[in-house]
Amino acid sequence: MLTPLFRRALAAIASLLLVLGLVVLTSSPSEAEDPAGKYRVTGTVNVASIAVRFYRSTTGDEAGPWELSETTTTNATQSPTASIGDYSAWLEPGTYRITFNEFDDGTLNWKVYAPYDWVDSSDYYSSDTTFTITDSGRYFGANYLPKRAGYIHGSYSDICSNYFEPVTIEAYAADDPDPAHASIWRSYWGNEYSGWAFEGPTKFKIVWPVHASQWLGGDSFDTATAFTIPKGDNTFGPDIFLQQDFDATANGEIRGGVGPESGAEDIAGLVVRFYRSESGGNDGPWVPAGQTTTSDGANWANDGLSKGDYQKSLPSGVYRVTVNDSPDTSLVSRSYTSGTYRGTDLASGGNVCVDSRIDGRIDEMRVRPAGGTITGQVTDGRGNPIADTTVDLVDGSDSASDNDPVIRSVNTRSDGTYSIRSVEGPVKLRFTPENVTVAGNEVPQFVGEWSGDAPDFAHAIATEATLGQTTSGVDATLTDAPLVAGLGPYIHGKPLVGTRMTATGIATNHSDIPPSYQWLRTKSGKTVSITGATKYSYLLTAKDAGARVSVRVTINPPATFPGLTPVSNISARSDVVKSKSHVVARARALGGRRFKITFSVSVVGVSKPDGRVYVSWVRLRQKGSYLYPTGTTTSRWVSYRDGHGSYTVKVSRKAYWAYRVYQPTTSTIISHQASHALYVK
Repeated sequence: MLTPLFRRALAAIASLLLVLGLVVLTSSPSEAEDPAGKYRVTGTVNVASIAVRFYRSTTGDEAGPWELSETTTTNATQSPTASIGDYSAWLEPGTYRITFNEFDDGTLNWKVYAPYDWVDSSDYYSSDTTFTITDSGRYFGANYLPKRAGYIHGSYSDICSNYFEPVTIEAYAADDPDPAHASIWRSYWGNEYSGWAFEGPTKFKIVWPVHASQWLGGDSFDTATAFTIPKGDNTFGPDIFLQQDFDATANGEIRGGVGPESGAEDIAGLVVRFYRSESGGNDGPWVPAGQTTTSDGANWANDGLSKGDYQKSLPSGVYRVTVNDSPDTSLVSRSYTSGTYRGTDLASGGNVCVDSRIDGRIDEMRVRPAGGTITGQVTDGRGNPIADTTVDLVDGSDSASDNDPVIRSVNTRSDGTYSIRSVEGPVKLRFTPENVTVAGNEVPQFVGEWSGDAPDFAHAIATEATLGQTTSGVDATLTDAPLVAGLGPYIHGKPLVGTRMTATGIATNHSDIPPSYQWLRTKSGKTVSITGATKYSYLLTAKDAGARVSVRVTINPPATFPGLTPVSNISARSDVVKSKSHVVARARALGGRRFKITFSVSVVGVSKPDGRVYVSWVRLRQKGSYLYPTGTTTSRWVSYRDGHGSYTVKVSRKAYWAYRVYQPTTSTIISHQASHALYVK
């Protein structure tokens, strides 16, 4: 039943399709040269070949009187410069009004559409029916002509489930059976028909290719029901069943595909069978009429068949289509259940009409895996689940080999479990763990195996799961692959006494084996292990000053990883380790142009350092508010012990003097300095 919302939508769509649905042939208006003193105007109407008349006010007043100025018709064909329903005219300056379909011109348009006066549609609230022309370019917008009567709508069906071309509905005046005087409407809503009536009693005929035409309410024009549908109304018509009218002189074609119930990989090698109804109806009987096999897609360039597709040329008639309805011993037949086009078996299947005039494409048939379900879990030798292991199901019959193709595959879940649909008969399972990346290379973490913890297909234990049953406990325990070490270790941190250095481990295919660390010190070409430095980080001490450090990382598999050989790598050495120094200096004037500099030097990691510093002094000259060095800078090496030292300076004149105490960089110390100034008398 049509809902009120659907009726309104149908009415709107039908109205918009008038230009395409109503069959009237005429030529489009020509484009004239620009006449002197006239201006071009354009507009659009929802109907082709409608007469458009322009009336000009003889006084220029909007009340008239009016005289006919120009006549044209709306465009009947699509062109690069005009759409169907467009119109144009050249008008002199003045005040005008427009009429559409004003007089009976003997065409269907007059019978279907009522006369209509132009109303300004540019403004929703406008009701202007006149306009003034002063220049070119005026566009009058789109106008919709009212129909003289309402429309009829209803449902239609046929025996086929594969034919989807829309019907056309022909409307006849109840006293005129001439097809040349009928209006023709096309339906676009699924299996719904609709068409507009004439003013007065109207009879309707449904026309559908490859089917016998059907009058509404009768078998012919004379017995058909005459419907009187007032303007603005709609009427429910009877439900129509259309009979096929097959072309027995030529074969038609069925073309479709076969795929799994879930997944995108279509299936090659399944037998598709075609059964023809001897009676031509739903009751059959259904007689085998041919068969074919789904394609592997190898000849797609020539036959257009992708993997899983099929096609068959057949005499015209009503058919049903099945796939794998007589399973054989082939692996592909054992792998999937039978299937039927739009049904579960031949008795409940959908009908396919075959005719040379019908596009023979039908929906894809879906089949389910034929066997039961096999479940299990994949773990390592320590009982830990192994995720993302590929589980391949292969033929396990006596005639099978490890070269046979994989039937289907699944991956283990995060807890190592899997569930896979089997096929009819014995099968074997292959477990292939996911590789890991070590130093940019894909390497195995575990060694794959076959069902029964077998190393290969020949020694694998076959299992079986019949349709509707589950075979559980088909587990696999994977052994560890040989230990593979990549790059590393590396050390990070500044080589300064008091700074903590850290190490990264070695990349291996067994990241769950914890590494052990040993920090090393190299000095004067001799490398020794640093006592107690066995963690991934190490705090540099004064003993490391002047030396280079490195780290040895060892992957030593415990007993739970049997058969794996330890791996040990040493990192590159650091730069020479040094200590930061810090200088503090002060000075006091002694008189007699002398001053004494005292200083202290501290070195990180050294409690009372010994060494020497560079002491310098230079006279300063005052210029404005600033002091500037002048003359020669004098320098001396001065030793210190236990971090302290001093030096007395005698200068040439009374003045401001600047001094600096500088601890230079050595093999173990990083430089630092202190500088100040004082006035010497």
